[in-house]
Amino acid sequence: MTSDTDRFFNWLERTEAAAYRSTVGKRMTRAGFEVRHTGGGCLAWERVINGYCVWITVLDGVELGERLDEPYMIGVYDAEFCEVACTEAKDLKGIIRLAGEAEHDIPAFIKKYPYNTEAVVDRAARAGS
Repeated sequence: MTSDTDRFFNWLERTEAAAYRSTVGKRMTRAGFEVRHTGGGCLAWERVINGYCVWITVLDGVELGERLDEPYMIGVYDAEFCEVACTEAKDLKGIIRLAGEAEHDIPAFIKKYPYNTEAVVDRAARAGS
């Protein structure tokens, strides 16, 4: 009999392997990202930049993405794993560009895209206009 733990790790291995073979995965790997299990069966593309953990997911925040043209989000986490920056892009090319912006100057990125409720609500309102 297979345990729940075995089933989970079998799923994780299959999902990671498929992600790396995908078009999205190949582009994310070239940009220096790896698949990371973030908890609760959720996955993100992860890269550590100057001590900050950078996660990229599809806009709903729980999956790696399957298409180049779907919306993605990027979150930046500090050493205590508190989210300090968050923003989104309309497609994979845009989110990889934002990751490059974070790599170039992470303090400026955090200042430009701070994670706080007001900033998130403001960006959502601007996007809807």
